[in-house]
Amino acid sequence: MTEQEVKVIPNLGSWFRLSNILQMKNEGRGFYQDLFSSQGEHVIKVQLVEPTILVSDSIAANYVFDPEYINKESILGFSGISYNSIMLKYRTPSMFCNGEEHDCKKANSMKIFDHRFKEVTLEQLNTVIQESFESFNTFKAGDNFEVTVDKMAFAFVSFLVLGKKTEHAICRDWFDRSIRLTLTKVLFKPFTYWGDKAVADEVFDEVSDTPVVQKLDHISPDLKDKEGQTLELLHNVCLNGAPLFGEYSISCFARYLDSLDDGQRLSLKEEADQFLNEDPSKFEEAFGKLELIDSFILEVLRLNPIHITGTFGRAKKDFVMESKSGRYQVYKGELITDFVFGMHRDSSVFEEPMKFKLNRDEKNAKKHLVTFGGPWDRQATPTNRKCPGQDQIFIGLKLFVIHLTRCTFDVASDLTYTGKNPARGLATDVPVVMNKVVYKK
Repeated sequence: MTEQEVKVIPNLGSWFRLSNILQMKNEGRGFYQDLFSSQGEHVIKVQLVEPTILVSDSIAANYVFDPEYINKESILGFSGISYNSIMLKYRTPSMFCNGEEHDCKKANSMKIFDHRFKEVTLEQLNTVIQESFESFNTFKAGDNFEVTVDKMAFAFVSFLVLGKKTEHAICRDWFDRSIRLTLTKVLFKPFTYWGDKAVADEVFDEVSDTPVVQKLDHISPDLKDKEGQTLELLHNVCLNGAPLFGEYSISCFARYLDSLDDGQRLSLKEEADQFLNEDPSKFEEAFGKLELIDSFILEVLRLNPIHITGTFGRAKKDFVMESKSGRYQVYKGELITDFVFGMHRDSSVFEEPMKFKLNRDEKNAKKHLVTFGGPWDRQATPTNRKCPGQDQIFIGLKLFVIHLTRCTFDVASDLTYTGKNPARGLATDVPVVMNKVVYKK
């Protein structure tokens, strides 16, 4: 193939859409990984709810994150899962907006985040995580460990963004109601939305009564739509930040126990102890020296991406997509997404990509990781899709791992991860079951 040749995107899998969807349901990420491996291509097309282009290298993925080529879609999964707009009073969050509307909403949020992230201290964030771990000591057999971690996640992210811990049960209920099967919405609409408005109103009131929202007029004097910005912050906490942080925390827990040996866990603990033994006035300086903990979390993010894919977008125009396996023709209106699971297992980028390696080169890892709405080392701007809270969630994960090293666990479930359970965003194939947790402050 010459440099000028443009390839037709190969259509892989069955021509029968339901067959592909069922295979994905049975095999999870492995279904797509096998399709890519079968042809050696980095760009393929699969018949799903609609024909969908998947890309599995960082070169092709750049198009998915570029607003010049792609309009973002409010699609949350391959099986026709979409966002329930009732939960934001029928408003569209910036995550699913395009053009000027997206840029304006994200710019407002970034201004508020910048104010809040400068205001909150590392000592305060450490206290929130520590208090959550101290509550683990009351955990007993029969309690739901994943819900316990989820409570910690919502406490951390709501305090980080809003300045106050919000009530977990109603915020989690809000999240669960925000994601709907499109077919279910069509067939059972009157019953699907039962109670949604009441929950949406309750969570809106909860978020409105937080320090950051109360100060919005001061933080952003030019803000014209306070209710809309409050709903945007609600969405950032309850749909994006807290659930993601909770699932990655479970992933860190699982890989800490099943992918490290005793010596590696001891090394992590020694590094964590050095930080916790510092005077809080020196936390910032000490936090930047946690190189082993940084490497551990980056490896978790690499091997255990939460979503089967990342961003869903629709081509705005005809264009030729460059990739490692050639140049491919994309047509206006085609649905495209990035297969992060495959990207992070690219043997041309990562040596022994299937192994959990604590000593990977951090610079190379950050160069090739795709998470939080784009390449790791891409800075968030109002016009791109990159999450402006990436660094703060990473801080939270570091604090989680720091305190994790001071725990002992009596685990009652298998922590194996194959990626074959599409219902699990967390890095175990089955729910984590715990008999007991002991945290030593």
